[in-house]
Formats: sequence, C-alpha cells, structure tokens
Amino acid sequence: MVLSVSGPLCKWYITHRQKEEERERDRRILHTVQKFFIAAIAIALALLIGTIVLRSVSSISLPSSFSLGEKTATIPTDTQGRTNILLLGEGDETGEYLLDSIIVASIDEATESIGLLSLPRDLYFLKTESMGEGRLNSLYRDYFYELTAHGKSKEEAEEEGMKQLAKEIGAALDMNIHHTIKVNFEGFVQAVDAIGGVTVYVPYDIVDPEYPGPNYTYELFEIRQGTHHFDGETALKYARSRHSTSDFSRSERQQMLLQALGKKVKEEGLLRKPHVLLSLFQNFQEHVYTTMSIPELVALAVKGRSINTDTIFAMQLSDRNGLYGDVLEPGGLLYTPPRDLFDGASVLLPVSIPEFPVTWKQIHTLSQLFFGIRTLHLQTPSIAILNAGAPPGSAGKLSSELKKFGIPITDVRNAAEKQEDSILLAPGELAAGSVLATVLHLPLQEEPTGSQDITIVLGKNYQHSRLQDLLSSMQ
Repeated sequence: MVLSVSGPLCKWYITHRQKEEERERDRRILHTVQKFFIAAIAIALALLIGTIVLRSVSSISLPSSFSLGEKTATIPTDTQGRTNILLLGEGDETGEYLLDSIIVASIDEATESIGLLSLPRDLYFLKTESMGEGRLNSLYRDYFYELTAHGKSKEEAEEEGMKQLAKEIGAALDMNIHHTIKVNFEGFVQAVDAIGGVTVYVPYDIVDPEYPGPNYTYELFEIRQGTHHFDGETALKYARSRHSTSDFSRSERQQMLLQALGKKVKEEGLLRKPHVLLSLFQNFQEHVYTTMSIPELVALAVKGRSINTDTIFAMQLSDRNGLYGDVLEPGGLLYTPPRDLFDGASVLLPVSIPEFPVTWKQIHTLSQLFFGIRTLHLQTPSIAILNAGAPPGSAGKLSSELKKFGIPITDVRNAAEKQEDSILLAPGELAAGSVLATVLHLPLQEEPTGSQDITIVLGKNYQHSRLQDLLSSMQ
C-alpha cells in the first residue's frame, strides 16, 4: 500500500485530533517500570515449568508426557548474549485469535535484567514478508486462518503463525526474536486461582456497563475504591476493563496486579508447594502455547534464576510523541495517520525522519538503546543539560530527543558561563556516564557533578544530531 499525503497533512492532522471525540485526553503513561500483565503471566509460567524440573520435587508426580529428552537444551541468544522472546496475550471468543497483548521480552544474563517493550495492538504493518499488511493484533489471526485454509492443522498453524509473527516483529525492531509464548484469558484466570487469588488496593471506582460478556454480550463490571481480594475471574475483569478508563490506566492496573501476585508468591513461598506447582503446570499445558521445547523451557528457567525483580525495566510504544501540541512521553514514536487512508480505521504508524517514506529507523534506535545499550535504563541516572553557548533551544531539543527514547532529564537550563567545547561530566565509577558520552559523541570528563549524576554541557561548538543518526554511525 502506497501512502500519498500532501503538505497540508500537519494542518489537517491538528484539526483531526481536535475533533476526534473518542480520543481519551486523560491518558497517563506510566513513568516507571511497568510489568505488563497477561503476557508476563506467560513467561512466568514458562519459567515455572523449567523450575519444576530443576527442583526435582520428589513428592510431585508429573504427567508421563513430560520428558526432557536425551540432551539438555541450550537457549538461543543473539550476538550480544540476549535471549529475546515474544509474549502474546490472546483474547476470548469475542475476538478469537486476536492478540490482546504484544510484548517483546529481552533477557540478558550479563546484566541480570529483563527489558519489556509493549507494542500497541493498532500498530500497522504496511508490508510484511508473508503475512500481508494490517494491524499487529490481527496479523496472527489472519495468517492462522490462511494456513488452516491451506490444510495446516490447528497446532501447525499456531506454531507457524507464532514463529512468523516473531520474525516480522523482529524485523520491525531490528533484532532477532528467538521464541514465542502465547497465553489466553482462561490461562490467566486459572493461574490466579491456583495461588488462591490476589489482594489489591483499587485506587478509584470503576463502573463499566460494557464489559465483554459471553456470546458477544455486555455485562456490568463494578468495583469500588478500597482493598479487595480478587479471584481469577474478577482479576481478569479488573485487568481488562477500559470502558470507563483508558488503555493506559488499564496498563497501570495490570502493573498493580502483577506486583501483588509476585509479592504473594514470594512471601507465602507458593512455588515450594507441590499442589500449587501441579495446578500451574496443568494450566500451562492447557492454556499456554509456545515454540519452545520442554528442555528449552528448562534452559530458560536456568537463565531466569539470576534475574532480580529490580532489574526488570519496561516501556511501551505510544503516540504521545510531542508533535502538534501533544505531551511527549517515553516511547512516543508513533502517530495516527488520516483515517481515510485506511478505510476509516484508526491505526498507528512509526514517526519517520524524514517524514516520507514511512520507515522504522526511530523504532530501531529505541530497540538499540532499550535492549542493547540498557545501562541507561538500569542505572536511571539523574541528568542535567546546560546550554553554555550552543544555539538557543539546543538544551531543550536534546532533552526531548533523549526523553522519547526513555532517558529522562531532570534539569534543563542555561549555564552560568559560556564555553567553547561541549563535554559530559560524570563520576568515573558511573557506567551510564561513559555510555551516554559514547552515544552522544561527547568527550567524557570524569568528575563529580554535584546534585546530578550526569551533566551535559553544550558549548559553542555543539551541533544537534538525532539519536538515529548518532547510533547508526556507531555501527
């Protein structure tokens, strides 16, 4: 599909956004680590399965189908030693085979960390290798139906569909995705029930008269502010409801649920209880689908043992791009093109520089910074940018450029004195300082910087360059 958009696009787009009644203006994107819920359950169950075998709990009688085979598998990695997994949350009968959650998880043993990048369901692929074009959440479904129509069994179509989707998303992110894990809503419900439910504080009333019910109906879901103990069904409704809130507040609720689940499992030692392990294992067999073998799941569990919850960091791609008067948020690298170009549908495309043709260069840059050069996201240093003679607005421009890729700036101002050269000041022991100096192509001066961990001083010789250009020159 070829886009033909003339110069007045920006003006039209401003008017379009102002008239768009259904847009939710009160959205808030989470500023800190988000643990995206339904797909995170999938990887947790995958790690759990390997853990069951590793522990060799004598009191548990595993099904006869559970076999490690003759050799212990190794989990694949990319050239940087990372294992990248696509996590998918699948809808119910009202959206069979449509994807409700799409998350890329990158596990790095060297830094003992996991990076989670959430992709919106409306992200549009103009071209793929073999899945056609369309929204991300429907690419898998349409490809699945195409495969079954050509004689593939349900199991074969599911596996091939998951593998091909991982390949297409990997190409979009400029990374190799090694495996896919998919879980459905019923799997989530049973996982919560298996641990005896979860207690959550609900920060505001929710009244949703259009929560999806059975057989394409609607039902009322209502929950009041306060502390509640949820079973699996109620937890799912709390995680999914969006009629009276928004997709971003829904992400916040999912974060709260996951944190509560993790806390309960840890504090009550539930993974040491055979009946809980067996229940989760059976849930895994019935509701979780993966391209991984059992030995590979065991290898993944070994890799996951070193991960600390404090080193799980996350971001989501969004259209909060700071263009046309909007607020800029981390991950704001998408925009909504005119609907008439997509038969009236609201879709998301990557912001491209230059504007046309549509490219994924900005997304590639985010992937490189977020998954590859992850020190900045793990150490989260406080950063100040001082204009010491650079062209007016340079400090603000650099601040916005860093912010959209998830590197927050705490202070932007003019320096007390001007200077010729641009430098980056940071203590020698702070790895993030040398990393950022390398990314920005600035000389590093190792010294304390007062109230900030890192201070970037833009001198008279400073010339602004976009991160997509700076990082491409490093490759």
